[in-house]
Amino acid sequence: ITEYEIQCCLNKLILNRYSSDLNHVMLCLNPFDRFTDEMVSFILDDHVILSSILNKLRSTPLISYNLLTHEYRPHPTVSRCFRMLLDETSLAQKRWVFRRAGDYYGSLGNTIKQLWCYGESENDELILQLDHVTISHYLEVDEKYADLVESILKRCSPKILFEYPVSLLCFARQLFYVGRIVAAGQICEKLKLHAEQSGDRNLLGETALVCALGKFPGISRMREEYKTAARLLAGQSAIFQASGSFLCGYPSMASLFHLQPGSADSSAEEFEQAMKVFTKISGGQGAGADLLFRGELALMRCQFDEALIFAYKAETAAGAFCQYGILAGVDLLKGYISIARKDQRMLNDALNSLSRILKATEDGGLAGCISEKVKISISLLLHLAGRPDSNPVSNIPSPMTLPNDGLHLIAFLQNLLDKKQYARLIGTVESLSESLKQAAVLQRIDSLLLVALSYAGLGKNETAVRLVEEAFKMAEEDQILFPFSVRAGLLSGFLPAPLLRRISQGADREIWEGMSQQKLVKNLTEREREVAALAAEGLRNREIAEKLYLSDGTVRNHLSIIYQKLDIDRRAKLSDYAYILQNHDKKHDIDHEL
Repeated sequence: ITEYEIQCCLNKLILNRYSSDLNHVMLCLNPFDRFTDEMVSFILDDHVILSSILNKLRSTPLISYNLLTHEYRPHPTVSRCFRMLLDETSLAQKRWVFRRAGDYYGSLGNTIKQLWCYGESENDELILQLDHVTISHYLEVDEKYADLVESILKRCSPKILFEYPVSLLCFARQLFYVGRIVAAGQICEKLKLHAEQSGDRNLLGETALVCALGKFPGISRMREEYKTAARLLAGQSAIFQASGSFLCGYPSMASLFHLQPGSADSSAEEFEQAMKVFTKISGGQGAGADLLFRGELALMRCQFDEALIFAYKAETAAGAFCQYGILAGVDLLKGYISIARKDQRMLNDALNSLSRILKATEDGGLAGCISEKVKISISLLLHLAGRPDSNPVSNIPSPMTLPNDGLHLIAFLQNLLDKKQYARLIGTVESLSESLKQAAVLQRIDSLLLVALSYAGLGKNETAVRLVEEAFKMAEEDQILFPFSVRAGLLSGFLPAPLLRRISQGADREIWEGMSQQKLVKNLTEREREVAALAAEGLRNREIAEKLYLSDGTVRNHLSIIYQKLDIDRRAKLSDYAYILQNHDKKHDIDHEL
């Protein structure tokens, strides 16, 4: 017996048990998982049926009534029964049921549920009348919303569509966000023609703003569209507002707009000019994004003080307009700086701030567009800091769109590296080789380094060195050093000294001194490391001898060899190596793991 046949038997039992008027009421209430007397009254709008039905509902089997909340909750079996019945009823009846449900949600101000109910009713004109500026704010990158938009565009006549140009502009923006470029471009072309024929400068300006999304990630072309919009619009945009998130809340500008090696500074300058125009006409959307871009470039060049200054500037600018995506990018930037400086307090502050943003976006109904990116940011910081991640990025979007999905890809690859799934990491990157050509410079450098570390983990050091050299060649034009510095401990396991010196020039001195120290410590034998670690703690020769069950002379001999290998001339300098000696066995050094 199939599940469908069982449900059909249950349906007959339910329909036989309920009266005909109760069946009618339950059919009308099917769009709701729970309901109240007020909802029943609104949906039916029939006081003759209403007065007799409310008493029946409280005593009906499989419908529970909560005395505290005064809510009725049908059993899932009952809901499935009337859903099947609704699907089998006439199209007109089904449309009426969902339209009444949409009207009810509209009376409560719940525009999202109103949209879905009207979508089920296929009442396109009612859908077009809704506030799609607000709706698209909550449903950015929502594929279901994009499907509904395309179905409306197919069903509805151009005459009706052009009566609602703001809704059409929001539709085009939504289609751009989910990557349906052709359909979005067609809407923009038709709107542009309509605006030119009617002489509507505001509509032309709004269309130019939406068309800029079709030029992404080409910042020069986006800037030209912004300038066109600024010339045409009488005031601020009605489509792009401060309540919205810039580019769906993406937390890294450098990962979107730095696309060619050697173009970092020019890209940042063009982006700054573009954002001055866009932020003004959108009333604050994207505020702080240009400062975040500058801070990211400073970080990549290991100019940590400068990066931190830009981070705080961006935080102030974005905070004034509740730009959660930019604020998440600031926290990601601070997290990177804290990892480079081994500042646990700053790292904890950044992670806590990201968690607060995550909660705020989920509570505000923005889970789809921003929350996922915040989760990826948290995962990236945890992996780079060597901390356990309870919710690692375990898959990648399909299809992968770069540079948009760049952070997602790097977080996924970093997770594979931490799990030592080297072959899977290499295979994933090689399968995306064509897509990676469209990626930002930072994403290409990161992916090359992660593949290099994977080859080193498999013992293929020559291939690993070649890939690091390729990554460094791409990075040195813009003096990008952070991706190498943050993985200094791992790279020191297999890179030759000349390449290490080339990479370390201009990088953060403490990081690379620490890396050199790690390389020297690796030359010590296990017993020599034990002796050196105890001496670095301040123990005397006799105390070391007693602890390791050695003679005083043996300890002196070990220390003499240790001084030579570490290139130091006295015992006091061992304190510089204390941290590395004590944590050597805990390091995720690939050669050691192998």
